[in-house]
Amino acid sequence: MSEPELENDNNEVRDRSRSRSRSPHARRLWVQDLFLNRNETGNRLLTDITTSGIYETMNRFLRMKKEDFFHLLSLVGPKIAKMDTDFRKAITEQERLLITLRYLATGETFTSLQYVFRVSRHSISRIVKETCACLIEALRDYVKLPSTEEEWLAISRRFEQRWRFPHAIGAIDGKHVEIICPRNSGSEYHNYQKFFSIKILLT
Repeated sequence: MSEPELENDNNEVRDRSRSRSRSPHARRLWVQDLFLNRNETGNRLLTDITTSGIYETMNRFLRMKKEDFFHLLSLVGPKIAKMDTDFRKAITEQERLLITLRYLATGETFTSLQYVFRVSRHSISRIVKETCACLIEALRDYVKLPSTEEEWLAISRRFEQRWRFPHAIGAIDGKHVEIICPRNSGSEYHNYQKFFSIKILLT
C-alpha cells in the first residue's frame, strides 16, 4: 500500500474514532420531550385547577381557597418570576407556586410531582426551595410571635371567648410522619392507623 493510501486510511480511522467519542454527547437532551412539550401541548392540569368554577377543586388539590392562592401569588409572584431565554420558556410564577403548595400540602416526592406538572425533578427541587424562602419572607407579617404583654393577653381572651378555655395562649397538635419500620422495634412505631410513624408536635 502506498504512503498516501496509508495516510488516508489512518485519517478515516481517526474520524470514526472521534465520531464515536462525540456520539453520546450529541444524543444528550437538555430537556426531555415529556417536559419540553409542556408549553406546546398545554398543561391542562394547571389551567383546570386555577380556572375551575368548582370550589372543592382548588381546596382539595392545594388545601386552600382559590382567593388565598391568588393572594399568595400576588405576594411572591414578582420574586419567583424568571425570564424567558432564547433556548426555552421559563416556568411561570403560577406554576412555581402551584408546585410548591402541592408539595407542602401532600408531601409527594419530587419524582411523582414531575409527572403531574411536566417539570423535571431537578427543577422542582430548586423551585420548592426558592419559593418556600420567598413565602417565609412574604408571610412574616402574618405569622409571628406576639411582642407585647397586651398581645399575649388578647390571645388568651380569644381562647376563652371561642373555646371557653381560660388562661391559654397557644395550642399543640400532633402529626404522624410515616417512616420505614426500624429493625427490631416491634410495635413501638406502629400507630392506630396501622402504619409506622413518628410523632411531631405542632404549635
